[in-house]
Amino acid sequence: GIKVDIDMRDSYNVPSKSPADTADWPVELVKASIASGTESTRWEAFGDVYTLIFNTIAEADTKPVALHCTYGADRTGIASFFLEALLGMSKEDIRRDYVWTKFTQGRDPNPNGELQKWIEKTEKNYEGASFADKMEQHLMTKGLSKATLEHIREIFIPGYVAKA
Repeated sequence: GIKVDIDMRDSYNVPSKSPADTADWPVELVKASIASGTESTRWEAFGDVYTLIFNTIAEADTKPVALHCTYGADRTGIASFFLEALLGMSKEDIRRDYVWTKFTQGRDPNPNGELQKWIEKTEKNYEGASFADKMEQHLMTKGLSKATLEHIREIFIPGYVAKA
């Protein structure tokens, strides 16, 4: 049922149309390129790209999405971290999910490395009753509205009702 392909690969690797797009099953391509090797700046930079990604995810109730990069660990990893934290996943479950990326191309992601830095920056830089509240504040600094973030929660958390 995928309707949108969010491709985070380097811009020179993103095709002009989604490889999943066919005449019988159209799939829109959203180019959300983040350059390889930018791990040290992903937290601070690329706000416009994360805004595009999350605005696209906010339509997933009517246009289901697939989000990916080359290996699904680094670029997709931070976008997934943002989403999972916003949805209230525990930090332990977020770490566990991140480690699953080791099954792609023999990579061995370290949940105590870059991911831990993302978690620490969220804890340090934002206030809130929960880690999800802190992530909401971070995403709002990237230009996303509270209404958009609440709608994402409604899509992905069964029974969730958006807060006014």
